[in-house]
Amino acid sequence: MRPSKPLIVRAGLSRTFGSLAGFAALALLALGIYLLADVFAHPVDAQAAGLIVAAFSIALAVLLFFHRFRRAESQGNIALPKPCGGEFDVLR
Repeated sequence: MRPSKPLIVRAGLSRTFGSLAGFAALALLALGIYLLADVFAHPVDAQAAGLIVAAFSIALAVLLFFHRFRRAESQGNIALPKPCGGEFDVLR
């Protein structure tokens, strides 16, 4: 008995590297929170680079979390414009 979809179709980037992306997102979020807490704990000694790195780390973690936990139904759809009209065809 064969499955309805081949294995190469069922395995995507989010399934293959999802756990690694989740770990990287957690690590980046922890690093950003740690650096931000250090800036708030010692505001006189803080430098602008530390705040920028903390904000970039938190933003990158949020992007990774969004990519990791987005809906599965939106992954397989590709929207292509029609050549004559302004409407879109959705291919599955």
